[in-house]
Amino acid sequence: MHPTDATDGGHRLYDVDAIARLEFVRTLRDLETGLDHVRRVLAGTSSLRDVLAEHLDVIESGRPIRRRSVPCSALSCGRMARRNERTCCASW
Repeated sequence: MHPTDATDGGHRLYDVDAIARLEFVRTLRDLETGLDHVRRVLAGTSSLRDVLAEHLDVIESGRPIRRRSVPCSALSCGRMARRNERTCCASW
């Protein structure tokens, strides 16, 4: 993902579309979707239905599901994105 802009201090700035894409990728990763499969979903060669079917297999297998914590900066960037403001997410 390429930054939309940068501050004078070198912090990368992302627009609302980039933040939405990042949140979607994080959600896929929370579902334990592998990076290759995430790439295929983003490219449109695999569907969200495929991801959910794989996740259901994980649940039914009884394997524990990893949980990721969302850093405060991600939460504040999400709020800013919903207000259509530019966000600074250099820590991601």
